Amino acid sequence: MNNTRPVFIIILFFMMTALMSIEPSCTKMGDEKVWNNPYDSLGVNWSPPSIIHHNDTTVAINDTVKLCASGSDENGYIAGYAWSFDHGALWDTARLPAMQPHIWKQSETGAHVVWVRSVDNDGLVSATDSFIVNVHSYVPVIAQVRDTVVSQLASVVINVVASDTNYDIVKYYWGDSTGSWTDSTAVPQKVFTHPQGGSLTVRWGVVDDDGNCVTDTFTLLFNRGPVSIEMVEPSGSPAPFLSYNYVTAEGKVRISYTAADPDGDADTLTYKLYLGTASGNMPAVYDGRNISFTAENVQALTKYYWKLVAHDLFGDSLETSGSFTMDTAPGAPVGMSLIRSGSQSFVMGQTGYDSSEAPKHTVSFSYHFWMDSTEVTEKKFAAVMGLSSSLSNDSAMLPDVNCTWFDAVLYCNARSRKENRDTVYSYQSISGTAGNKCVLTGVSADLSVGGYRLPTEAEWEYACRGNTQTLFFWSDDQIDAETYAWLEPYSDSQAHVVANKDANAFGLFDMAGNVWEWCNDWFGTRYYSTSPTTDPSGPATGQERVIRGGSFQNAYYFAQSGTRSKVKPSVANTSIGFRTVLVNK
Repeated sequence: MNNTRPVFIIILFFMMTALMSIEPSCTKMGDEKVWNNPYDSLGVNWSPPSIIHHNDTTVAINDTVKLCASGSDENGYIAGYAWSFDHGALWDTARLPAMQPHIWKQSETGAHVVWVRSVDNDGLVSATDSFIVNVHSYVPVIAQVRDTVVSQLASVVINVVASDTNYDIVKYYWGDSTGSWTDSTAVPQKVFTHPQGGSLTVRWGVVDDDGNCVTDTFTLLFNRGPVSIEMVEPSGSPAPFLSYNYVTAEGKVRISYTAADPDGDADTLTYKLYLGTASGNMPAVYDGRNISFTAENVQALTKYYWKLVAHDLFGDSLETSGSFTMDTAPGAPVGMSLIRSGSQSFVMGQTGYDSSEAPKHTVSFSYHFWMDSTEVTEKKFAAVMGLSSSLSNDSAMLPDVNCTWFDAVLYCNARSRKENRDTVYSYQSISGTAGNKCVLTGVSADLSVGGYRLPTEAEWEYACRGNTQTLFFWSDDQIDAETYAWLEPYSDSQAHVVANKDANAFGLFDMAGNVWEWCNDWFGTRYYSTSPTTDPSGPATGQERVIRGGSFQNAYYFAQSGTRSKVKPSVANTSIGFRTVLVNK
């Protein structure tokens, strides 16, 4: 507290209580003035002193105030001043010489009335003047500190702002949510850390020289970074994070992973993958949010080192590392056959039949792909979609039918997710139940994603032909159809258990007959005239989707490798099923 500096100067008068007992007076009796002044019995001085009128003022509680008064006298001088506070009977006095201040201090807030008089050398007393001194409790004012989110390992400097009307902030106090003060500083700043992460509630306050204290609280949320990284083990693979336990024909290996974040922001994590043959010098091969990456040009029987770093939005990170060695086993994902289409070409289409199947044109692929060896069975469909099934063993191996094109693409997405792959299809809304004749709106397919999907029409025909250019994949003669395909007139007008006929040259069953198979493409009547020569994927828009292969209801023509048909994607019946492909991208 500063007791030496003046707060303001007030010009006032006061007088001692003793003077009150000898206060002179002037009365009038008729036309004669009677003077009763013990200091001037002869009545020489008849002019009383005057006092200057003063304005109301405002001060802070407990501040020391110096009250100075000033008066005048026409025939003498001012000998002293008399003070009275809050209409008290006691008059306090001060005398000259000089402008001797009157020291006053008030510890109660409110409007206080100050009275003052002047007394001259003749003992005459001036009229009484009064003014108001408003005493306020000036507590400090603080600016609210916003709640703040920072990195888990960061040291955060908090600067607070506080002010006091009479400029007397003494100290800053710091505490926690329990209300206890744990520290104090002379400056409005403190450094906080919280290595374990999570929420930290801070209580702070300021105290001025009058003992007034104001407090507030704020919260620091120290972000908690990723706490675990898991390299995902696909079904049937002994490697803890590789999609296959061998190098594919293209020298590709798929690496899948996931991470957990205690703040619930796992979807916003980014991953940086390093991969190389030297443990101390691995280049970064991927930086993004996908939960898988396909490494290319991987050499069999070579040891590779990897490191994966997961980052959250605040830069906190966690890393894990390891190594692997791949062999050259020619196996495939369960139930799929490798179609070695990369750098291969074939003649697609046929002439002399439906005009939409012409012209014949050469198609090539820039990649190999895997295709289901059989049509998707009811058992497989129920397992992937999480549906209950009470079918017998034989019935469970029938092709899954009565599914719309939309049901088929949802199956593809579901299978991708089960194997920690990125999904190919996205959509805006669904009508009905997935897997039960549903309809989707706003469907789009990203064929660059390495997840399960329906085959393009070109992929389907290449896989069906099995490196042949004959009408049927077995020959130009329908005489052998019964060996390979369920068709009329020997199908009993019903679908049959898959893989009960001979496979084609690529190891694929029922590519002709049994049930039609959905393709990914929109149907275009004249598409073959404008189709790209490499990796064609069908028209951009359409009303109907391509179906291929014929069914148990159809005759031989529909089993030809180049025969096309179409149906609206919302159609579901007992003669349409599907199989999937997987491109190791």
